[in-house]
Amino acid sequence: MDNHQHNIIIVGSGLVGMTLALMLSKLKLNVIILDKNSKKNLLEVKDSRTSAISQGSSRILKEISIWNKIKKKAQPINEINVSEGTNANDLNFKSVSLNEGPLGYIVDNAFLKKTFFKEILKSSFTKFIGEVNIKDVK
Repeated sequence: MDNHQHNIIIVGSGLVGMTLALMLSKLKLNVIILDKNSKKNLLEVKDSRTSAISQGSSRILKEISIWNKIKKKAQPINEINVSEGTNANDLNFKSVSLNEGPLGYIVDNAFLKKTFFKEILKSSFTKFIGEVNIKDVK
């Protein structure tokens, strides 16, 4: 195992954990990510789902210098309609009325995960250890 000191240990390499790791690395904190999957599995991830990234989250991704890599494959959300059953009082949100760009973006999960993971592997403040089976946390 790793005998070095780490400021933060993150269990699991999901999008939230990887975002946190990249944010902490910007603060020059040493982070280790432990995951049940191997590095190879994470680089070859197969995930047919998509994620909605809010406008606020895209700003966070800009701050950690990853948004430009994601934006090229992100589809903008320019309008959101919220309704419930037969209720005629729908809510409609339109990006043009806010004048701040898209309300959010839809991005392919496999692309997102690979992009984030490659950034994790490049960071000098993050370390990834795969094929780990966590038995207990104290």
